[in-house]
Amino acid sequence: MDKESVIVKKVPAVGTKVESEKDLPRKVVMKIKDGETGKTKCAAFVEIADTQELRRKGLSKRAALGKMSGMFFDCHGPFWMKDVEFPLDLCYVDEYGKVTEKMAMSVDKEGRTLYPRTKTASVSAIELPSGFCDKHGIKIGDVLVPAKMVR
Repeated sequence: MDKESVIVKKVPAVGTKVESEKDLPRKVVMKIKDGETGKTKCAAFVEIADTQELRRKGLSKRAALGKMSGMFFDCHGPFWMKDVEFPLDLCYVDEYGKVTEKMAMSVDKEGRTLYPRTKTASVSAIELPSGFCDKHGIKIGDVLVPAKMVR
């Protein structure tokens, strides 16, 4: 993602208690565009997991996830559902933002199941609410595009 086009807005995540502003995750509005037509299918307000601590914690220990919310990981996994209270959709993404694979992740608070990438081109991933991909018609080849900077 181009750093100039990424939103850098810090806000509390749904269902989390924040002690100080430095603990707030960065968020970005991520548009998801049809890979063939370029038409925007939907957008999601996603947190950016770009530190070791944010990647480790992920969406664990939260009461809920907004229906148009998610988390973008600047790594390619594998991922798990340890201490996550709700099912998720997971999309792996290549360096150009193209969705290379997607899968459903079931609640597994012990974290016994791993969700590894199978396509070598994937360099990052996005977790979205369960059913988000089907509801919005997200498919392999669609593209994630960060929105322009807002304050």
